[in-house]
Amino acid sequence: MLSYWKGSLDDKVNVLFMSLCNLSNLETNKNGTTRIGVDTNVFFRKGEVGDWKNHLIPPMAITIDEVVEGKLPGSGLIFQ
Repeated sequence: MLSYWKGSLDDKVNVLFMSLCNLSNLETNKNGTTRIGVDTNVFFRKGEVGDWKNHLIPPMAITIDEVVEGKLPGSGLIFQ
């Protein structure tokens, strides 16, 4: 995904946008289950700003921040 972001900085005319909202509307993702029996609807949420607090405890959020920052050094992305 980072390569797409870097590419969009170099070529501002050709940018890839992905219509992920359509995935949550597919019938199989509303009512289906994975091979191990997990409801597929748990993989989708509204994506509202700050909503992560309803899904993650602070230590989980810190771990995710550390992993992401470790994967993206030199990318120019700033985390606040």
